[in-house]
Amino acid sequence: MKKLIGLLIMSFVLNANYASAQKLTEVTDGINVIIKGKEVHVGRPSTALAKTAGETNIITPEQANASPVAKGFETSFTPLDTTTVVEKVIKYSEHSSTDNFEKDAAYTNETINDSDFFVIKATASSQGKTTILYYKVGIELGYYLGAVGPAGGIIFNIKGNTYLESAPNDQRIGATPSQAVNSCDALTLGSYYDWFLPSASELKTLYVNRETVGNFAKDIYWSSSDRNPYGFTVWALNFANGNKEYYGSRDGGRSRPECDDENKDFHVRCIRSFTMKSLSKVLDKNVVVADEQTVSSESLGDYISELYVSSTNGCIVDYYLDNELVKKNIKLSDKLSKIPVDYEYHPIASVALLVKNTGEPSLCTVNIKVKELNKSLSMHAEAGQVISIKLK
Repeated sequence: MKKLIGLLIMSFVLNANYASAQKLTEVTDGINVIIKGKEVHVGRPSTALAKTAGETNIITPEQANASPVAKGFETSFTPLDTTTVVEKVIKYSEHSSTDNFEKDAAYTNETINDSDFFVIKATASSQGKTTILYYKVGIELGYYLGAVGPAGGIIFNIKGNTYLESAPNDQRIGATPSQAVNSCDALTLGSYYDWFLPSASELKTLYVNRETVGNFAKDIYWSSSDRNPYGFTVWALNFANGNKEYYGSRDGGRSRPECDDENKDFHVRCIRSFTMKSLSKVLDKNVVVADEQTVSSESLGDYISELYVSSTNGCIVDYYLDNELVKKNIKLSDKLSKIPVDYEYHPIASVALLVKNTGEPSLCTVNIKVKELNKSLSMHAEAGQVISIKLK
């Protein structure tokens, strides 16, 4: 009997929620939201601001920072029917309260930060009755397929926080294998010079997303992958049909350019790879910086190549470079251990350790050694607090 009653109650709640959603759908067709040039998903509205769930959308950092008057980066909130009116739109930062929504200042197309969210108030009239509706739109900074990348190319592959960006046009029409590689190595586009010729698998991904990237010929494109260990032939891909083909020379394609096959009607499209880490800020208003040391950039040399950390009481920390999360839940030992810097030479403004657990005693003592400083720094923090090193 209890199980039956529980099922009846659940059925009633689901039907009530469905009926409520249906009523809102009948009241309005919704609104079309474009933020900095990108149409975003809005989701269902709610008649209660506190219960508005909303949806999270990705826009690029370039879109987020674009000038309010820049063409192609406009922001608009447009009703999809004549009975709906958008009354007010406010942008909030992450974790901000919406309790004073009616008094808070309206959004005026200013810069958007990671994890900001919009609250949109609209009124919809139907059969002589006016309903107040609230929409919520969350924003994350990142890149999506087809987005314009940092170098001005087109994003065509995403794996975690690593992105592949294609140049918007072919770099060369009519190239041998070695010429194809050299064309990409020499390319500077959008102030970036880290372009390279795609491998066979990357070229296949480009082909799959050719409509998204655009400007491809129905012809053969070179890859950087050798067909065999000796480099005699090189894989290419026919963009007319997606077939994988190989060409080269009897004496080795790229190792001996003079022996290149004279297939000079092949195309070259360069790509680049970049990583965008989490934009979560460690030094937000809710975190106390317990111990901060400032060092001269002259003594540090503007980069860190090796970083070592130890603690006598087994602290657990999250590790940040320039306020970007690098690694979570590192358990520190009493011996200096190397922690990742991610780049051989990482231009840096700050290192931060967010203490998650202090062990015993309650105060975490951390010894930090930066190779470029030639000395150790002894720093202290409690759980939930930050230890920070900054350049000046």
